[in-house]
Amino acid sequence: MGKIPVANTLQKFSITRHSGGEQVVRGQRIDMTEKTLNLRGLKCPLPALRTRKALRAMQPGDILMVECTDPLAGIDIPNLLNQTGDALEATQRNNKVLTFRIRKA
Repeated sequence: MGKIPVANTLQKFSITRHSGGEQVVRGQRIDMTEKTLNLRGLKCPLPALRTRKALRAMQPGDILMVECTDPLAGIDIPNLLNQTGDALEATQRNNKVLTFRIRKA
């Protein structure tokens, strides 16, 4: 049972730095998508490969929630994100399920 991506409207900010460290923020409207990828039951290297494929199809700022049961995903997915430059915002473990919150760079 897959989840349907939800589009949220958020503010994207461009930051201009001034000499004193002061920041001026200008807001622009963008659409952000949050997608959940259920990779439960898949074994290495499939969770990392499917995560990479999903990230390629996403826009910068989008969120990908990845749910895995393979214990090696706890190593593979952070290493993948080091390669792609995307941000791992949170990791959670509930029983045997690892959940990663990833922001597309």
